[in-house]
Amino acid sequence: MDSFQKKYYLVEVSKTRCGNSRGRIVNAKPLFVFSIIQAIEKKHLLDNRFFHSDETLKELYLSACQLYEPWYKPSPFILPYYHLSKDSYYDIKWSGKPFYPSPHAHSPSAKYLNDNAEYAFFDEAFWELLQDASVREEFKELIINFFIRKKTD
Repeated sequence: MDSFQKKYYLVEVSKTRCGNSRGRIVNAKPLFVFSIIQAIEKKHLLDNRFFHSDETLKELYLSACQLYEPWYKPSPFILPYYHLSKDSYYDIKWSGKPFYPSPHAHSPSAKYLNDNAEYAFFDEAFWELLQDASVREEFKELIINFFIRKKTD
């Protein structure tokens, strides 16, 4: 395992930009990353492709939201699925026209994703790092300690 790469991705994940809803920090994107890591652990995700129609991944995301932020209504799954693509380590493979925010819509609809997105994915180097159980634990701890506990302290 390349420790330089691991440090790089730990920093990149810690720089994940969270949303803001009426002055409240929204941790949907870090919790979505957490749910992807859980799906890898459970051997649900065997390759570096995350589909917005994946019911198991949606359930893991909603469970993480309920566990770590039970006092908030979770953001719909498609929001972190799409908006995480603004961060350096995650992207969406578009089969059709990529979605660009406008004054009328900041996020694509599920129909738009169905019609235009093939799947989302991590950088290949990040995906490879996450195949190691101890590395997955480090990233889960980072997400919990940096994004969740930081808010509640």
